[in-house]
Amino acid sequence: MKLRRSLKIFLICVMMAMASITVVSFSHLAANYFEQGLDGGMRMMMMDIGREVALTGQKTEMMMGFHVAHHWQAIPSDIAALFEPLEQPMQFVKYIENQHWFSAPERAVFLMRYDQTAGDPLYIYRVLDDVQRPELIQNRPWGEIPHFVQLISYAVLGIGLFGLCMYFLVQRVAKPVERLALWAKQLTPEQLVIPAPDFHYNELNRLAKVVKNSLVSVDSALRREQKFLAHASHELRTPIAVVRSNSELLMKLLEKQSSPEKRQQVLERICRAGVTMSDL
Repeated sequence: MKLRRSLKIFLICVMMAMASITVVSFSHLAANYFEQGLDGGMRMMMMDIGREVALTGQKTEMMMGFHVAHHWQAIPSDIAALFEPLEQPMQFVKYIENQHWFSAPERAVFLMRYDQTAGDPLYIYRVLDDVQRPELIQNRPWGEIPHFVQLISYAVLGIGLFGLCMYFLVQRVAKPVERLALWAKQLTPEQLVIPAPDFHYNELNRLAKVVKNSLVSVDSALRREQKFLAHASHELRTPIAVVRSNSELLMKLLEKQSSPEKRQQVLERICRAGVTMSDL
């Protein structure tokens, strides 16, 4: 059994697919921009700390939550093992630990090399391993709901609202199309002289005009055919009557064994009537 395709369902599916792709793409783009903004802020703070340490000449190991190491070996081994030694000035690296892409990070490590004026590098790093503390989570909006559930909820809500708008839009477009189909189905020859109704859209009105003109052309051809058949049947009545009457006359002449001349005349009249019908 072949399934009948529906333009309405096809349009809804295509628009929903486009909306889903758009939502996912822009969500990914927004997440990347957010992450790049955080990286930029973290890098600026590290540069300020490196500049402050370089100006004061302090040998401090910690400032505003950031750790400062004056050589690579001073970095804790568990942190140094996450990265390759930084060779470029102002090089910035990070390490994010999470279960999957949609989950909130459980641990984050940021590391930057800052070169002082004298040429001695500083290694500034910060470890964030308390982002999932209960007191921080409770103070956030929807703090008790997992991050993954929040993302899915927003995505479903956005796609659902878009689908609802698409449904009403398709319904608004589909109703005039259904009216056009019903009008074309119920159109009779008597209604061809009546102007076509307005279907609200220029394309549908043009289509209705094309349908009406086609039916007018078919009706005109049908009327010409009927007129031709009426004239042809009227013209054929005379030679048919001649053939029938002369056939009966010929049968009577054969019964009476009349002269060949009379029978010849009757046959000639029948032949002329046949020629007349052939000409018609």
